[in-house]
Amino acid sequence: MLASGGVDFFVSYTSADRPWAEWIAWELEQAGYSTIVQAWDMQPGSNFVVEMHQATRMAGRTIMVLSPAFLESPYCTAEWAAALREDPTGKQRKLVPVRVRPCDPEGLLGAVVYIDVVGLSESASRAALLAGVSGGRAKPTGAPAFPIAGGAGERVSRPGDGAAIFNVPVLTHTFIGRAGPLDRLARGLDGDGVVAVTQVHAIHGLGGVGKTQLAARYARTHRDDYDVIWWLRAEQTATLRADLAALAAALGLVEGADVDEQDAIDGAHGWLERHGRWLLVFDNATGPDAIVGLVPEGAGGHVVITSRAHADWRTLHADTSQLDVWERAESRAFLRERTGERDEVALDAVAQALGDLPLALEQAAAYSNTVAITLTGYVQRLRDRAPELFGAGQPTGYEHTVATVWQLAFEQIAKHPVASRLLLVCAHLAPERIPRELVEAAAHNGDVPEVTGQQTDEAVTLLLAYAVLTRSAEQTFGMHRLIAQLTRDNADPDAQARAVSAAVSVLDQSWPQQPWEHEQWPACQRLLAHAITATDQASNTTQHASRPPACWYASGSTSKRAPSSRWPASSPTAH
Repeated sequence: MLASGGVDFFVSYTSADRPWAEWIAWELEQAGYSTIVQAWDMQPGSNFVVEMHQATRMAGRTIMVLSPAFLESPYCTAEWAAALREDPTGKQRKLVPVRVRPCDPEGLLGAVVYIDVVGLSESASRAALLAGVSGGRAKPTGAPAFPIAGGAGERVSRPGDGAAIFNVPVLTHTFIGRAGPLDRLARGLDGDGVVAVTQVHAIHGLGGVGKTQLAARYARTHRDDYDVIWWLRAEQTATLRADLAALAAALGLVEGADVDEQDAIDGAHGWLERHGRWLLVFDNATGPDAIVGLVPEGAGGHVVITSRAHADWRTLHADTSQLDVWERAESRAFLRERTGERDEVALDAVAQALGDLPLALEQAAAYSNTVAITLTGYVQRLRDRAPELFGAGQPTGYEHTVATVWQLAFEQIAKHPVASRLLLVCAHLAPERIPRELVEAAAHNGDVPEVTGQQTDEAVTLLLAYAVLTRSAEQTFGMHRLIAQLTRDNADPDAQARAVSAAVSVLDQSWPQQPWEHEQWPACQRLLAHAITATDQASNTTQHASRPPACWYASGSTSKRAPSSRWPASSPTAH
């Protein structure tokens, strides 16, 4: 039996809407109300009709979980009719419908104003429910903005019309794959944050991986979800502020060429903080500190940030995701679509040579189409004159070429001697799973005297921030093969010789003392790819450097050899 005494709400529902009923009852009780709900309060063996009658008499008000199934239920009709009979004018608000599925009540029920949560997120539904049961006026806390389009109260655009104010760059010729990253981005902007708080999602990854293209694709795909979509060039403070000021002009908040930039930015922020249904894209932000004061707060809009920086984006309360290079199948599909090439061997060779980097593949496709050569011919030219090809042509939809995309990063890293040295040493190792201990050992081996642990940490942090190094599993790092090649190409011969000597030296020092013992094979396997790459790079370097690395001298000979007798002659897995 139900407990005696009054309660605030009786929750009336059909079995099809039980999840909604329980959610509503839970949220009401969390807010301090008392409820009666069949799933919780009516025990097996009790008389259902009697219990329901008693519940409607005990409750001060009835919550009606409104759906098509509810409208067809005779029991539910009796329950809302009983509440309506006690309060026919609705003055006491005895009946509070909550519409959870699309439906159109008719007759007497159609005259009752309902709380509508159809299509809302959980946080928005919670806010609508609690505001609806509390009563009172729905006056906003801030002054409504002056309507900028049409008559009083008209939206900037209507649902389905697409954002009326829209500023998004063009996409590449062919957008391949990325279903997973697009889905993660959409989920990140549909979280359960507090209502009227801007939702932020940061996409980070190395230059040329397609972060801008992904954000542009999301903006164009979801154009109907927003009234305003505005693109902000966030790499430089000057362009970021100019683009925010331009948004104020697009919104009709400022006029003329003599408007103070800060006034325009303040106007744009004020409008955004009083409206929802907008999307801002901060493209290529250098880090959280560069935009922290320019992200609107408390508005209910969405913000997407693209950045190379693997930083702590939580300072902006941002959800984050890392964008990686294409899967090999995506690379082949892209090249096939862009060039018409059907030779799978050629497609795979180009994708392998360019490390599946979208920017590089777009540039290769554009070059091949312009010069009218096959992809096989492109691979051959890549072997012979890679630096020239990396700077040739302008890929559609990208601001940079392969030759320039990391230019700013290289310039900033060059100002830090330890970071510059580590970058060049890592460029002479295998591109994947570079053990952290090798990187740290390299910092203490070479031209920079008395390097401290703090300096090493700062150098690694800088390389990660510019995404020339990326984190991988088990305390290891990765470096894209094109970054490694450009790093080597841009270094003078003497610097290359010192770097490859350092790479061979730290590997020599890290190699197990007794590699023939099977217990040491996992440690050898961890270093083997780097040993092979470093010795190959050393062989190439000694052919061009003014002096070969010191570890390559052996009894007056500079012939190729293993760095020490402790290096295995073959893979430890072959023993």
